[in-house]
Amino acid sequence: MVLLGALAAVRSCATNVSVIAEHGTLHGALSDLARVAKYGASSGELTVGGDLPRISTALVHRLRVEAASIRSSEVIRIIGACCRLEHSHPPLLDAAAAHVLRAMPSYPLYAICNIPNGFARLNYHHRPLFEAIAGWVAAVESSEQLSPVDVASLVYAFAELRHGSAALLEACAERLKACHTEVGGPNCAIILNSYARLSECNPELFHALLYSIVQTKPESYEVHHITVIMNAFSKCRIQKPKEMQQVSSFLEGRVRQLSPQNMANLANACAKLKVHNQRLFSELQNRAAVDDLGAFKLFELTMFVHGLAKLRYGVPELYERFFDEMVVRYDWESQAVAQVLDTMRRKQLHCHDTLIRLMLEHMLKNLGEYNVHPLTQAVYCLLELDALDLTESIPSGLLVMEEGETSSRCVMRLFLERLKQLHELVPLTPIQRLHAQHLVRTYRYRNEIEYNMQPHAVKAFCRSLYDVPASVAASLARPRRRR
Repeated sequence: MVLLGALAAVRSCATNVSVIAEHGTLHGALSDLARVAKYGASSGELTVGGDLPRISTALVHRLRVEAASIRSSEVIRIIGACCRLEHSHPPLLDAAAAHVLRAMPSYPLYAICNIPNGFARLNYHHRPLFEAIAGWVAAVESSEQLSPVDVASLVYAFAELRHGSAALLEACAERLKACHTEVGGPNCAIILNSYARLSECNPELFHALLYSIVQTKPESYEVHHITVIMNAFSKCRIQKPKEMQQVSSFLEGRVRQLSPQNMANLANACAKLKVHNQRLFSELQNRAAVDDLGAFKLFELTMFVHGLAKLRYGVPELYERFFDEMVVRYDWESQAVAQVLDTMRRKQLHCHDTLIRLMLEHMLKNLGEYNVHPLTQAVYCLLELDALDLTESIPSGLLVMEEGETSSRCVMRLFLERLKQLHELVPLTPIQRLHAQHLVRTYRYRNEIEYNMQPHAVKAFCRSLYDVPASVAASLARPRRRR
């Protein structure tokens, strides 16, 4: 019966669309869109068919010719129906945005916050609309009227589409600090995660909302809310060990509800925030020991096991199980390679030679994709693992060896030449230079004869890492004003 009703609605829409487009009203087009949205939600995509684009075209026409008489509530209905149908129709969204831009003073504040949220859910980034809304909401008169729900809806939209606005985020932060006791725990999760995704780390805001987070009853949270909160604090490097320990306890007994990504984020956040919850870690380990690891994406496998290694937790069998799964994966990226090698460096009793060879092969095949951080971290870990001996079993086609060169010396030459190339493109930052110095020092101490046999250009680059940068030397040589 539902299917017959849906088909009848679609036939009715198809019959009336041409009339709506030529002689109908906005109300008629909205009614048809609402009808399709209703049946589309209950019966799947069968009822959407070709009628939805025609209804959307009719709505675009009415939005243009009836702009002066259209109310904000009608625009909200259009965006809401499109979200329910997951229907992103650029001309319709552009027409709706144009109406908002023209009539923004007449829109209630909750609508101005919800409309960009709808655009974000449809993954449609209308930059002029977002810029105008950011300026409007950032005004003192508007920001003081924002509710916590308004803020959560708004900042989520800006984070989802990666649209930064320092003025908007600062205004929202000031408003939230004034009403932090009214912000529920789940909304805290949305807000803090949005600020972290936009790299807007506001310690005062995080500290203010932390009060609401720990006061909220654990059962009020979905499990992903808790992992999102901890991940936001870790991304922004805001250390609150005691409170984060309490937040992590909200997950005790609920680990079975976590998705693989939640597990990976949780392990990574606990490691960065120095949270040591033995009961929670035991539950994570027990689940990871029996879960189908095929359900994990590669970055989730590497992040989870790397987090446990940094926490110095996990039995050898667990690491062996994860390493065995990683061997059969193929979609590696440089950061994942560095994480796996660092995991084995931290857990040297659990090394996996087959996986190390796979990592070496990936590095040599894709060396041009490695930036400074993953390159220095991965090479340093290889040295600490005494893994250069494994280069003898690497396919010869991956090594361009010079006369008299051993496979291990060839591999290190290629790695150091890549680092030299990156330095010539963009000079190493002080932190990067420090990591590079540590890498070279380790290589020289562990393989001094091999290091001395490297080409002159490679050794000259290694020595240059210890030179005083020109900018520092110039500042030291600059004459100082006498006091």
